[in-house]
Amino acid sequence: MNIRLLFCLAAVTLALGASAQQPGAESVTVSAPRIVVPAKAYPMTRAKFIEEFWGAYDLSNGQTLHLTHNGWDMYAEIGNEGPRRIVAADANTFVALDGKLKIHLEVGVNGYASGEVVMVRPVQNTASGYPSEQVVALATR
Repeated sequence: MNIRLLFCLAAVTLALGASAQQPGAESVTVSAPRIVVPAKAYPMTRAKFIEEFWGAYDLSNGQTLHLTHNGWDMYAEIGNEGPRRIVAADANTFVALDGKLKIHLEVGVNGYASGEVVMVRPVQNTASGYPSEQVVALATR
């Protein structure tokens, strides 16, 4: 057989196989963003944290992110989930020491903030009955 004919037959077979898949049978695996607690925190003064980041931020899911401090320790709380101790990972990013929360904020000169909150929440896996984790990404409004 001619090589071109074999190539065409292979292409047609692949095309037919791809079109024969059932709708809804497709799946896409998306890797969740990793939250890495830095080995050494970014040096941020308490004054800079208070001046630029301390306060409340409305999130896209309707909850509120509160950034507070107690002495030198910084905390983040979403809704009524309880405060989590955070450290600065860079000039605009904070991560919780438990590795389950990451906050990136860009604060403009007018005080308007935009950014992203990534958090890991426990969920009950209904198929297996075992607890699992879900990664949720939210935007500040």
